[in-house]
Amino acid sequence: MRPLLFINHKPSFRLGHEHERELQALQAAKLIEEVLADRNLHVVVAGDFDAPPEAGSIRFWSGPQ
Repeated sequence: MRPLLFINHKPSFRLGHEHERELQALQAAKLIEEVLADRNLHVVVAGDFDAPPEAGSIRFWSGPQ
C-alpha cells in the first residue's frame, strides 16, 4: 500500500471573492508541491469548493485553467 497525501482545502466562501479563491488555490497547490518535494505520492485534495464550475478557482483544480 502506497502512502497518500490528503489535503483539506477550505477557500474563502464569500460571494464575490473569486479572485481570493484563485489566489488561495494557487498557494495551496504550491504548498502541496513543496510537501511532495521529489516523493512520488498520490494526492487527494478535498474541501468545500464554494464556487460555480465556471469559476477560475474550480477550473484551476479541475484542469482547464
